[in-house]
Amino acid sequence: MIKESFELEAVQYALHKINGKWKIPILMSLYFHQKLRFGELQKSVKGIGSKMLSKELKELEKNGLIIREVSSSSPIKITYQLSIYGKTLNEVFKTLSNWGNMHKIESKKNAYSLNHNHIIDI
Repeated sequence: MIKESFELEAVQYALHKINGKWKIPILMSLYFHQKLRFGELQKSVKGIGSKMLSKELKELEKNGLIIREVSSSSPIKITYQLSIYGKTLNEVFKTLSNWGNMHKIESKKNAYSLNHNHIIDI
């Protein structure tokens, strides 16, 4: 078996950038919709409050993962989108999605077998 080299420090850095309950759903929503206004983003990320969304957007912008664009039109229109740096997470999301789908199926199989293996025919 070939072992790949992983740097713990690099993994910790990556997790620090996208850590938290809401960052990945926000980033994935922007990935799928490309550009969203605050209200649209809040509807897209189920369950997030406006204060938390605002806080997370500021952190993501500070970390260079998203771009906040303010239009010069009247009324002012503010939109959010992934930065070029943020778009580099594409492969990470695909890998996490594949892993989650694979283990979600295994989890269902295990739950089924756990629920039905204790039945004894008399």
